[in-house]
Amino acid sequence: MKNSPFIIIVLMVLASCQIDNPGKKESTNPEVAVEAVERVTRQWPIHTVGTIEADKNLKLSFKIGGIIDQINVEPGEQVAKNQTLASLNTVEIASRVKQAKLAVDKANRDFERVNNLYKDSVATLEQWQNVKTALEAARADLQMARFNQKHATIKAPASATVLKQLAQPGEMVGAGYPVIVLGTTGRKYRVVAQVTDREWVQIKKGDSAVVTMDAHPGKSFNAHIEQINPLPEKYTGTYRVKLIFEKNSLSITTGMITRVEIYPKTTRQYIKVPVDALVEASGNEGYVFVVEQAKAQRRKIEIVRVDHANVYVQKGLKNGEKVITSGKSFVSTGQQVKIIQKN
Repeated sequence: MKNSPFIIIVLMVLASCQIDNPGKKESTNPEVAVEAVERVTRQWPIHTVGTIEADKNLKLSFKIGGIIDQINVEPGEQVAKNQTLASLNTVEIASRVKQAKLAVDKANRDFERVNNLYKDSVATLEQWQNVKTALEAARADLQMARFNQKHATIKAPASATVLKQLAQPGEMVGAGYPVIVLGTTGRKYRVVAQVTDREWVQIKKGDSAVVTMDAHPGKSFNAHIEQINPLPEKYTGTYRVKLIFEKNSLSITTGMITRVEIYPKTTRQYIKVPVDALVEASGNEGYVFVVEQAKAQRRKIEIVRVDHANVYVQKGLKNGEKVITSGKSFVSTGQQVKIIQKN
């Protein structure tokens, strides 16, 4: 049988085909349950922390430069209006006053002499005007020296609490350099808090808030936003927000730490997704499977908030799209799926 080797090879190929495709069994698509997402309108309170500050902090300084002689108060001390808080060494200031007085005396003598000569038509009008101007300048210098002598002290402009002492006796300070910081009393206190850029776009001046603090356990205090800083802080990138208490009859002081819940008036729209649809999540990013034309497509979403039953999404899904809520563990992107009713 000359053809027997050829027949054997054909039989072997046919046999291998039977092994690779036994009975040509059909593959089944994964069964999944889906649910349509929906657009909802929501607004949640913004949670942050803050610090109590006096309604107005005053940075006090000397009107003139000099060496600090005394500082009569310490941080935390209560001071009364017009109380002397600090003073400069007045030896040099007294010398300036004396020098200014001597200059005025000389200018007076010069003016009297030239004035008499001018009356006798010996001195010219220009000479008379020059000595008159010199006398006026000397008087102005004396007035300034006496003003400086009078203001060589720092006095409290109102009843207040000393918050900070920025200089020490014996130090040389320039005019206008802050020496003492006061927090005024008898006025409204405020809370200074920080919010993120995402929270910043949600709030407006006048939005209500609730403040709690460890100093008053079990109590909450109503407040509202008074000011929103339009620029972020240099190092944190957060935005400074100031809140004012509705009532001022509180036993609080500067520096207390608070917890703040801000209630924005404006609402925003989100896509509500069943929490069972989440494949994975990290921070504000997550993934779900969306069914399009009977195929599963892995989709990235931006998460805003999560509760016990739902995920609220800002980006990544459209209203009415169907997401896989059951069977997603057996699905890969682009795979054909069979939709079933969820039990």
